[in-house]
Amino acid sequence: MRTVIAVAWAGVLAAILILSFAQIPSERLPESVRWGFGLGHVPAYGVLAALTLRLLMLFRRSMRYRSAVLATVVATMAVGGLVELLQPAVGRTSDWADIAMNAFGMTVALVCMAVVRGRRAMRRSVSQLPASE
Repeated sequence: MRTVIAVAWAGVLAAILILSFAQIPSERLPESVRWGFGLGHVPAYGVLAALTLRLLMLFRRSMRYRSAVLATVVATMAVGGLVELLQPAVGRTSDWADIAMNAFGMTVALVCMAVVRGRRAMRRSVSQLPASE
């Protein structure tokens, strides 16, 4: 399982980097397509954050959940920030809206994972209650 998640994480990171530095002539694209590219940040960084958190919890079993979430936030935002800082070097523009979309995708993923984690914990605690007769 660790290997599958590690490979998926590397694939998502590679896809983000390739798409972030690809020479896409955005000024020639219709506005709706450009808006779609912007929305692509949400699922991309959501999946990156989810896989990062899962990897941290698998490989660093001694790490507390809150520490893993904080490390995930820092790592995901560092990737997004560095991409935006480096894009002008390849002729692309940096945009604060992209960073906001990255943060939104990451937040949605981490909230969803926290809800699932809470539900699992609740089910475990309910299943340990004595059976009523």
